[in-house]
Order: sequence, then structure tokens, then C-alpha cells
Amino acid sequence: QFLSKAIEPPPIDAVIEAEVLLREMKCLDRNDELTPLGKILAKLPIEPRLGKMMVLGVMFFCGDTLATVAANSSTMPEVFITDRRLTYQQRAFAGNRCSDHIAMLNVFQSWEDVRQNGPTAEENFCEHKQLSVPTLRVTWEAKKQLKDLLSSTGFPEETMIPHVYNFNGPDHKLDMVIALLCMGLYPNVCFHKEKRKMLTMESKSALIHKQSVNCSNMPQTFPSPFFVFGEKVRTRAVSCKQTTMVTPIHLLLFGSRKVDYVDQVIRLDGWINLKMDP
Repeated sequence: QFLSKAIEPPPIDAVIEAEVLLREMKCLDRNDELTPLGKILAKLPIEPRLGKMMVLGVMFFCGDTLATVAANSSTMPEVFITDRRLTYQQRAFAGNRCSDHIAMLNVFQSWEDVRQNGPTAEENFCEHKQLSVPTLRVTWEAKKQLKDLLSSTGFPEETMIPHVYNFNGPDHKLDMVIALLCMGLYPNVCFHKEKRKMLTMESKSALIHKQSVNCSNMPQTFPSPFFVFGEKVRTRAVSCKQTTMVTPIHLLLFGSRKVDYVDQVIRLDGWINLKMDP
């Protein structure tokens, strides 16, 4: 009733869908009142799933990292300057993680280190690596705002201390970040078929966006065929932007809402079929 009085009220279907999502996220109780989690997310100017991802990040002492991801995803996600596919040195920011989000985190961490040496060092670094200074600065400002809001709700500062990650080797802290990314972006899941071709959860074809670290016209096989993504865009074809490779375990533990086990096959939410030992 309240939203129907707006100058441009949202479609009733969109309102109902939003209410269902908020209940599933435990942000609304049975009486449609805000839960403690819902009250926290109501203070954050970002999409609720990203907000919940941030809150869980704080609980696992990686709040700074997830605040960076949420800030970048909600403002200006393109950190690389290019009209074509990324260069080798740009793709190298992803390390061995097959992830645009991890590449962004590596860029942001490297940029923060360099800018301490002054504006000239910052400009030279970004020009050499073909990085967008405005994007990085906007991300920094948005991240600061999000962290301040979390602190104002009572989360201790030690849960949001920046971490230095190993982007090119094993790092259990980075593994946790990817797990929380899976939770924050689900159900935006796609399955890699070949080259740039993907299959979305609607069983429709899509492409890896040409400016993704995962984009290649050459045959390639990823360690896992599953990816979560930030958004779909349509030009001449539908493309998935901001992709991050995840494993079946990520989807099972951090993404799916319903799990069925039939004939030695685990089915997640009625469409992702996995063969696993029980």
C-alpha cells in the first residue's frame, strides 16, 4: 500500500518477488517485520544479497574485502580500460582463480599500495596497467561508506581489517572470500560449455563477457565448469559480466536453497545436477 502511493509505483509482481527474497534471506519474519539482519541491511545502500554477503564477511573477519567487492559491484565495476579483450597483464591480476572479482581485489590492493607513494606513482601505475583511476577512487569512497555504516551498527573494527592475499597460490582466506561471493551472487549461476559459451539457469545460451579475465576464443577447460556472475547484459547476444569460478561444494553449501538426493544424484534447486558420494 505504501509503495502504491509513489509517483511511479513499482509493478506489484516486483514487490511480491522482493518480499519473497527478503523472507528467504531471513530479513523479514512471518509478520513481515524486519528481523535483526533485516534492520542491518536496511541501513546499507546496496542490494540485500550483497549486504548479507558483507555481514557474513565481517563474521569471518574478511569484512574489508567483501566491502570492496560490494562497493565495486554497486558503483563502477570496470577497473580495466579497454574496448577489446583484456591484455595478458590485465588477466594476470586474477592469478589462478578464474575470477573477475578476485582480479578486481588484486587491482585494488595493488593500487592502494602504490598510491601511498603519491599521485605521480598512482598515475604511472594505472597508465602502465591500463587501470581506471576514477573507478578505483569511487570504489574506495563507497567502501569507506559501507564500512562506516557497518561500524555504526556495532560490528567491531577488528573484523574489517584489510588482508594481504596470495593471488597466485593456495590461500584459505581467499577460498572463504569466493565461498561468500557464491552466496552473495546466487542464483546468478552459469555453466561453461566451450570457449565463451555458457548455459544459464534458465537453460538459455549466453557468453562470457569479452572484457572478462575468463574470456577466450581458444578452447579452454576450467577446473570447475560452474560460475557465479554479477549481471547479464544484452548487445548482439546475452553476456555474463563479473564472473567467478566456483565449485559444486560452494554451490551446495553457500548457494542452494533446496537439495534433493535421487538415484545417486544431488539436485540443487531443481536444476543443478551433481554426482557426489553421499
